[in-house]
Amino acid sequence: MQENTFGKVFAFVIIGLLIVVSMIPYITGKERISNISINCTNSYNIEPNICTYTPNKDWTKTFGGSYWSHTYGGSSYDEGYAVQLTDDGGYIIAGATVSFGAGDWDVWLIKTDSNGNEEWNSTFGGISYDRGYSVQQTDDDGYIIAGCTHSFGNGEFDVWLIKTDSNGNEEWNSTFGGTGIPNKFDMGYDVQQTDDGGFIIAGDTEIYYVSMSDVLLIKTDSSGNEVWTKTFGGSAADRGRSVQQTFDGGYIIAGWAVSFIGPDPDVWLIKTDTNGDEEWNSIYGYEENSGEWGYAVQQTIDGGYVIAGATMSAVLMRNGSKSSNKEEGTDVWLIKTISDGNSFFQITNLTSNWNLISLPFNQTVDKINITIHHFNNNYTWSEAVSNGYISDFIFNWNRSSQSYIFTYSLDQGYGYWFYAYEPCELWAHNIILVSDDYITDIENGWNIVSLPYDSPVDKTDILVDSVPWITAVDNGWISDYVFGWSRTGQGYIFSDTLMPGYAYWLYAYQPCTLKRVL
Repeated sequence: MQENTFGKVFAFVIIGLLIVVSMIPYITGKERISNISINCTNSYNIEPNICTYTPNKDWTKTFGGSYWSHTYGGSSYDEGYAVQLTDDGGYIIAGATVSFGAGDWDVWLIKTDSNGNEEWNSTFGGISYDRGYSVQQTDDDGYIIAGCTHSFGNGEFDVWLIKTDSNGNEEWNSTFGGTGIPNKFDMGYDVQQTDDGGFIIAGDTEIYYVSMSDVLLIKTDSSGNEVWTKTFGGSAADRGRSVQQTFDGGYIIAGWAVSFIGPDPDVWLIKTDTNGDEEWNSIYGYEENSGEWGYAVQQTIDGGYVIAGATMSAVLMRNGSKSSNKEEGTDVWLIKTISDGNSFFQITNLTSNWNLISLPFNQTVDKINITIHHFNNNYTWSEAVSNGYISDFIFNWNRSSQSYIFTYSLDQGYGYWFYAYEPCELWAHNIILVSDDYITDIENGWNIVSLPYDSPVDKTDILVDSVPWITAVDNGWISDYVFGWSRTGQGYIFSDTLMPGYAYWLYAYQPCTLKRVL
C-alpha cells in the first residue's frame, strides 16, 4: 500500500450535487433526481492534487459512528443544488421544486436541524421556470440565494438574487440580465457575502457581447443593488460556476473555457481585483480532446487555491462520449495552485532514508524545478540541499549498460534512487497530464520502471509488446516478479501493483514496450 501522502482528506455528500464538507463548502450539481436526498456517501482514492472518483452502488459512510439520510419532496420533480452548515448546527438547502410553489419550477429553500429533520421550507417564484443554485447564511442569520428566473426580469432568463430572514421569509429580491433574446440566458450559480456586507455572484451570460457564453461576475450592495458587472471570455462557450472573495479583497472565479485551447472545455481560474478587473487567469487541462470542468473554488491558508471539478479522459472524448455520467469515464478532479494560479503536482513523499522514486506523469522535470515541501514550508531544490533536508545527488539505472549513473533530470517511466535526511515531499509546477497508454521501453536485463500516471496499475493490466502480461511471461519475454522498495522497511518487497511516484525492478529477457490497458 502506498504510504500516507501530504494533504487533507475530503468528505463528500451527494444530494443531486457533490458537497465538499471540509475545504470546499459546496459544489453545484447537474443531475436531476426525483427528490432531494442528503446521503453520506461513497469511496474515493484521494491524492493531494488529483482526486479519482470510484463509483460504488452501495454508497454508505459513517461520520462519528452515526448515519442518517433524509429525502424532501412531493409528487413531482424536486432537486437540491447546494447545502451549507448553519450556525445552529443544522443545514440550509437550496434547489428547485415542481411539487410545491406557484409555477412550473420554483426556487426551494429548506432548513433542517442537525439530524436533517425539516424545520421549515419556503418557495419563491412565478408562473414560469425559476431555480436556486446557491445559498449562504448571511451575517444577520438570514440567507442569500442565487439562481435564475424566467418568471421575472428583463431577459429570457435572468440572474435572480433572493434575500430572506432567518425563517426563510423574503426580504427583497433582485434580477440581473439583458433584454429578451430567444434562447439566451443569464444564470447565477454561486453567491457569497462580501466583507462590505454586499454580495458577489458568479455565473454566465449568453446575452452580453454576442458570444456563445461568457463568465459573469456581479457585485451588489447589501440591498441587492448592482454595483458593477464584469464578463470574461472569448468567442466560444465559457462558463462560471464558483466565486469567493480572496484575502486581498479581490475575487477568485472557477469555471471552464472553450475559447482559448478548445475545442473541448478546460478548467478556468480567474483572479480579479476588488473592482472585478482581471489580474490573471489560468487554464488547467489534460490535453486536446479531453474535457475538464471546474465547479468550486476556495482560497487556502497558504494563499493558493483549491479547485474541485471533473475530468474526462481523452480516450473517451475521442470515442465520442462526452456524457457527464461518472460511470462513463468522468472523474472528480482536485487541483491545488499557488497564489498566482500556477498548479502544484505532488511527485511523491520521501522518508528519511533511501527512496526509489518516479514521476507520476508523462513529462520530464529537471531537479532544479522541483519544490521540496518540508514541515509546511516550501523550498527550492538548492535551499533544501543547503538546509540538509535532501541529498543533491540522483542516481539513475542505465538499462543498456546495466549500471548506475548520475542524473539531473527525471523522465517518465524510469526510477531514481534518492536520499532524504528528513521526511518531505517533492512537488512539480505546471504539469500537463496527457492520457496515454505508453509506459516505457525496457531492455534485456534489469530495468527500473515506473508509471507515468497518477493512479495505480496492476501488472495484469499491462501489455508487453501488445500482448497480456501473463502471455509475455509464458513466452519467456519477461519475469513475472516485480520488486518494489519499501521506504520504511528499507528493503525489497514483491509487488503486483505499480503505484504512482514509486519505481520497481523488472527483469526482461528481450527488449519490450510496456503499455497499460485502457
